[in-house]
Amino acid sequence: MKNAWIVVVLMMGCSKPGDEAKGKTSKCYAKGEDAPAGDVVHKIAVAESMEVIPASKAIERFKESAEDMQAPDGCRWIHLKGAVTNKGKAEKSIKSISVYVVDGAGKKYAISTDTPWFVESDLLPTSISIAPAATAQWEAYFPVPKGATKLSFLGTDLQFVPDVTVTVDLGM
Repeated sequence: MKNAWIVVVLMMGCSKPGDEAKGKTSKCYAKGEDAPAGDVVHKIAVAESMEVIPASKAIERFKESAEDMQAPDGCRWIHLKGAVTNKGKAEKSIKSISVYVVDGAGKKYAISTDTPWFVESDLLPTSISIAPAATAQWEAYFPVPKGATKLSFLGTDLQFVPDVTVTVDLGM
């Protein structure tokens, strides 16, 4: 019984018990690893936490007018840079419902669309098309409560109602 309990404790930050039985991925991947979800592969290259997005991170065309952007009250920003590879035979799209940050309690946090000065519009994962055999880079900020722990990235197979999800431990 001790061994079974240890497995549950190790998995808490990245998956919820029962996901495997629902056809969902239960393996937790690390930053930088390929994390397959059906015929798409997610990879998280950068994961950082910050209370303020500094004006220096503004995209080039907004650098002169950009100001520091404070996280919403009680939150911090989780900044992610990732890539998705389409290994299927049909075009797919990354949408805002395809990527989340999830805490150890299973609560999901969606991308912020209030950060246009800091992310090029073609990188914001709200509607990026990916041809078969192609890879799309993306970048986003997620407002997450300061007290949230055991954070992971949750990616889907890019279907409207996902059949498969995958998690990547963000080390936070």
